[in-house]
Amino acid sequence: MRTEQYPERPLEEETPLQETMDALAQCQADGLIRHIGVCNFGVQDLKAALATGVSIVSNQICYNLLWRGIENEVLPFCIQNNIGVLPWSPLGQGLLTGKYSSAEDVPAGRQRSRLFSNKRPQQRHGEEGQEEATFHAIAKMKWCAEKAGSTLTHASLVWLLEQNGVTSVLMGARNNTQLASNLECLDTEVDPIALDLLGDAGRAVLEGLGTNLDPYERDEFTRIK
Repeated sequence: MRTEQYPERPLEEETPLQETMDALAQCQADGLIRHIGVCNFGVQDLKAALATGVSIVSNQICYNLLWRGIENEVLPFCIQNNIGVLPWSPLGQGLLTGKYSSAEDVPAGRQRSRLFSNKRPQQRHGEEGQEEATFHAIAKMKWCAEKAGSTLTHASLVWLLEQNGVTSVLMGARNNTQLASNLECLDTEVDPIALDLLGDAGRAVLEGLGTNLDPYERDEFTRIK
């Protein structure tokens, strides 16, 4: 996507969306790919993609207990158009494992999202962030998960899998142990009341982030439209 924010990385020419979608459709017709999906598409871009006449089956986009802006428009649109949502960063770069109790505990490389203050060294959004609300929410979520007999990690993944429109979750793992642990969520049951409480715990963060769906760029330069 073209942007003036990073002149050191110019994009001289942007391939028209119709041309891209037609090429993908041809790959599908030739049996080279089975399905066509998109990534980080907001409603505006989803409408443009569908207007090409090419069917898409999925939209990879950031979605977790701390990042729920897609619930306003993107998720309902995807449900209405039979587009499965594939959340990336389901554990919020480790925030939803419960191992960090404050912003200061988080490594600098993970302090770049709009959840964190513009005082953090590697951020580029320039906003005040939502640190107080974020870690207050995490503490409440961890308490809710433990009261339900689960861990925050498993409860966070179960919560996502229970959301209408979510067809799978893109779980990350540094090693086989983490992967095996994360996959235990498939056999984990969390009481529906506890899941509702988990969602309620992050309400202030959701409201504080506003309508911008980009985790890393302020509204002026958002890449999700």
